[in-house]
Amino acid sequence: MPTLQIFNSFRLKLAKGIINLDTAANGGDTFKVFLSATTPNLSTHDEKGDITEIANGNGYTTGGQSLTITSLSESAGVVSWVITSDLTWTASGGTMASFRYAYIYDDTISGDPLVGVIDHGSTVSLSSGTPYILRTGGVTLLTVD
Repeated sequence: MPTLQIFNSFRLKLAKGIINLDTAANGGDTFKVFLSATTPNLSTHDEKGDITEIANGNGYTTGGQSLTITSLSESAGVVSWVITSDLTWTASGGTMASFRYAYIYDDTISGDPLVGVIDHGSTVSLSSGTPYILRTGGVTLLTVD
């Protein structure tokens, strides 16, 4: 899986206790992933509204998909945020809008603050019937040490 780059504003919100990374069962926030062609600026982008999301339709739903948090744990001073399953988008009824980036945001907090972004490395174009799988299942998405 490509590396997750973290937004500067997320670090501050995490330090202030505004964002809760714990599992839903433990009262954690709801996190989602949306797709975009907008190049991230980790210093100035703060909220979902700062990024242009790809168009709704042909297999993509505005707002993206929810991440399922498996665990938030600590071992030897390192905190790990683990995600349960992969996310899949499949173009249907035509070509889905092109994208390069998968943005993670907190859907619980007003303004939908950005957490991080995964760069696919090049533009992704999906013709009808073609899936795009973001491999997050069973991986530690974020570590803080």
